[in-house]
Amino acid sequence: MLLEKPDYDAKLCAIFDVLGVPDDSTWPWFSSTPFATEVVPELDMQRYNLLRDLFPETKLSRDGFEVLSGLLTCNPDKRLTAAAALEHPWFAKVDGLELPKKEKIASTLPKPHKRQRLRAVCV
Repeated sequence: MLLEKPDYDAKLCAIFDVLGVPDDSTWPWFSSTPFATEVVPELDMQRYNLLRDLFPETKLSRDGFEVLSGLLTCNPDKRLTAAAALEHPWFAKVDGLELPKKEKIASTLPKPHKRQRLRAVCV
């Protein structure tokens, strides 16, 4: 695998198995790509987006799903950028979360006695 050519067709098939194969309404110039003209016709590929089935609202909120589906949009012209995703209201909720406080572990450990330190060095 190290010297083999990457199998981009297989990767695209895996993506389209979840996101569905783009059509002219979702990605106008996709149908003119070599993948669409040579590979897709030979395969029985998923035509519908299954992303919400994989991430139901019980697992991912509506706002979170908007970010996820925006980032995973096949059409690069319509895909959510990382900068735009970070501006989404879903990320604003992160500021309100209680995050663990940083503590220095070494400061909470008891200081070894000088003799114990010397013994540890000599052993």
